[in-house]
Amino acid sequence: MNCPVITTNRLRLRPVALEDCEQLHVAYSNWKIVSHMTSSPWPFHVSDTVEFLQNAEQENKSNDHFILAIEVSGQPVGIVTAWQENGKWWLAYWLGEAHWRVGYMREAVLGFCNWLYRTHGVIDLHAWVNEGNEPSYKLLKSLDFFETGFRETHSRAHNRAIKQIRFAIDFETQGRAA
Repeated sequence: MNCPVITTNRLRLRPVALEDCEQLHVAYSNWKIVSHMTSSPWPFHVSDTVEFLQNAEQENKSNDHFILAIEVSGQPVGIVTAWQENGKWWLAYWLGEAHWRVGYMREAVLGFCNWLYRTHGVIDLHAWVNEGNEPSYKLLKSLDFFETGFRETHSRAHNRAIKQIRFAIDFETQGRAA
């Protein structure tokens, strides 16, 4: 199965492409975003974006990793991704600051989760939020994800250990993705 194109009421989710580099780099090169990531360096350079997109194009050819651009009015403004690791499906996402507080991230995550459930039979999905990322914490809770524990991990952007709050959802029990 190829990486999908998913349409929601206001968004289009589609495989990222190298052509997205400039717009995604501008949106992502924001401390308010990168500070909540664990694997991204700071500062985040154009070469980091190019490397990410090149790797993403390869990973999108698999059936266990999907990296989608979130488009608003035809422009990429963020990323939603899911991958399978050690038998578990994981979710991650970010959205450019210019598009915060209008429900785009919730719409993108919900549309993507519905697609994962329908096409891949993903029943359990896991995610994490770095401590202090209140909007992401609230988003997952609003979608009926529940806390499963905590983990300490290294943040490249902060160059120190940070605490992550782990989440999961069981679509069959919670019934969100049907």
